[in-house]
Amino acid sequence: MSRNRVFLFDQVSPVPRELPGNREPMLSRWGVERDKPLSGESPFTALMVNQLPAGFVIPWHEHTEDEEIYVIISGLGLYLDNEKKAHEVKGGDVAICLKGEKHGLENSGPDPLIFGAVIARK
Repeated sequence: MSRNRVFLFDQVSPVPRELPGNREPMLSRWGVERDKPLSGESPFTALMVNQLPAGFVIPWHEHTEDEEIYVIISGLGLYLDNEKKAHEVKGGDVAICLKGEKHGLENSGPDPLIFGAVIARK
């Protein structure tokens, strides 16, 4: 089965995603959804562009079966690494969470934090 390999996120309606501890959902535009991978051979299990509202948090969590890359597009945030050390991030920054590690993200700025996320099986 062939899947589209060009993802036009501006033509995809955002899907609300509930995150623990937040007042309202984060908006996500999915290119590859977790339950609809590219193929059985592809390591990529999710591809999305997210909009995290000001003050919202993606809780610190572990990646037991996969790895994740965040590409910060715009806004300001704090990325929590595997040791819970906070790193300031802004547009153009990239953060990687390897299999078996933990991470989290907080929007520390006044505007939405826009970031891409790519999740792949190890």
